[in-house]
Amino acid sequence: MNKIYNKMRISAILVLTLVLFAGLVTTASAVQPTSDLTPTDINPPSSILVDMPNAIDATVNNTGTKDAASFNVTLAVNGTIVDTQSVSDLAADGNTTVSFTWTPAVTGDHLLTVTADPEYVIDESDETNNNISMEVTAYISGYMGGSLRTYAHDVVRGDLSYTTGNSTYRGGLLSGETYTVEFNILDIPEGATVKTARLYSYWSYSYVEPGASMDVTFDGTLQTQDASYIDRKGYGSYDRPYGTYAYDVTIPGNGVYSATINNTGTDKFSIYAMGLLIIYEDNGNEVEYWIDEGADIISAKYVATPEQATTDAPFDGTVTLADVESARLITVVPSGDKGLNTLLFNSYTESGIWNTTNIAVEERNVTTHITSTGNLAQLRDNEDFMMPSGAFLVLQRYSTPPTVSSGVSLGANIIPAVSIEVTPDALNFGTLAPGQTSNEQNLGITNTGASNVAITADVADTASDLYVSGLLLDSGIWSSYSATVDKAGSVNAGAALAVPGGYTGLGTKEGTLILWAEKV
Repeated sequence: MNKIYNKMRISAILVLTLVLFAGLVTTASAVQPTSDLTPTDINPPSSILVDMPNAIDATVNNTGTKDAASFNVTLAVNGTIVDTQSVSDLAADGNTTVSFTWTPAVTGDHLLTVTADPEYVIDESDETNNNISMEVTAYISGYMGGSLRTYAHDVVRGDLSYTTGNSTYRGGLLSGETYTVEFNILDIPEGATVKTARLYSYWSYSYVEPGASMDVTFDGTLQTQDASYIDRKGYGSYDRPYGTYAYDVTIPGNGVYSATINNTGTDKFSIYAMGLLIIYEDNGNEVEYWIDEGADIISAKYVATPEQATTDAPFDGTVTLADVESARLITVVPSGDKGLNTLLFNSYTESGIWNTTNIAVEERNVTTHITSTGNLAQLRDNEDFMMPSGAFLVLQRYSTPPTVSSGVSLGANIIPAVSIEVTPDALNFGTLAPGQTSNEQNLGITNTGASNVAITADVADTASDLYVSGLLLDSGIWSSYSATVDKAGSVNAGAALAVPGGYTGLGTKEGTLILWAEKV
């Protein structure tokens, strides 16, 4: 009995030991706390604009059981990182918002990807959920400025005038409705002839695409549209076309003329005004003029800076400043109604220039600001909305340009029309026997005259025609040699002497090579 009892006891001890060991193993393999960084949202603005800084927000969560120390978060566009931000720490089961800035360069669809801890500095329970992507579209903002187009640049003996007649703003011109403006023209001199008469329709917020649909009559005659300029916001809500239409009309002289717009579209648009530009010729002073026209909606109130919301009106060409008696700049700005704007012309700057309710037409004397080249007007918005549509520069020249006297020393170096220089001035072909040919020697010919020349050769000798028969130029007999040398250019010719096999002369033999140059 004693032996059996002892054996059973030993077995019990072994079982107990195994149970205790299993308990120790279970305690040692318990899960350690770890972080798990997961981006869950990308929040772009409602409209992403090209050439503008766009704020992109993203939410990053730590769904792990351990606080995360400092880590980076990146924003990539189409696979290229464009911004990196740092998060100092993120508590377990916490989240944070990371803000990025992206300035797209091109329009179209782009893939945004936000990645948390791209360098893998945080030990995470799951390294596969560290990024999130979203596709977005970038647009061009129509509120950023462009440029008016130069329709005409010319010189006349006469002048230029512009008027909007009795125009008033008309909102919501419905399909089939009409809008009429009268122009009472009084300033065309007697005997003058009208060189150009151009009618403008300035309209806005068309519900018809791509722009307002209208028939325009002038003095009872249906007109053919000559030019169309359309601009729009280009993104988001309230994205409707705005524009200017231009028509060439006929005006015999002073009088009252009527222009009518008929909405031929299926929906409404609004009318800022109509304008009439006249250029007439008479026996007055010479006038040089530029006509820039277009439709460029600009606004610095929401997304663009004033510098971006600027319309350029270039006046290209060279101006002889001594001939300019006076210069005036006329600008036409529909919706220039708040005075939150600036006109720049070369060195001239004036703020608050356009401040009427429907269409602002302003004229400024810019005589002292004209430059000989690169004249440029800039129409800038400052937290308003307007549509620059016309800029006319008019330079009046002196009837007799002012003269001044000043002595200038004159000098000139006259070169001949045809002249060449040949180097060297002597060639020695060495010692030769009948039937032998000398080594070729270089002959340089430089054109020192004022014209391109053709080169030919002539040979004379007193050596029984040794040189007449045997002188070679560029491996051919001298009489067939020719070359053309441009002004200030040069050519090289290879000269050699082939002694005829039957030549009987002995001793030193001399001859003369003559190179002729003829203007071509």
